[in-house]
Amino acid sequence: MAAVSAIQIANPTLSGTTIDTVTLSGRVQTGVRIGNRSGTGYLFVTVGTTTPADPAAGAAENFCVPAGLWRDIPFGPTTGLIVKVLGNGNDYTVETY
Repeated sequence: MAAVSAIQIANPTLSGTTIDTVTLSGRVQTGVRIGNRSGTGYLFVTVGTTTPADPAAGAAENFCVPAGLWRDIPFGPTTGLIVKVLGNGNDYTVETY
């Protein structure tokens, strides 16, 4: 499990089948956008202003991002957001908007 910190945008890579915790400290106007930049595999995501539950593949209350696609998650306005991302070696982007 890696911890990633950024103000508005992060572009990490998962290490194997792990959960990353991405903490964005900047202002969130209307939401967060998750991009799965990998060609295969899904991402499962949870989001909160406090530490959200760990995502699990196919679980309820988890957002799913298919390979090569983006998902907008309405959230805000607020300052600071914590995003947990589960996948298997995926390259991904987390950014506020």
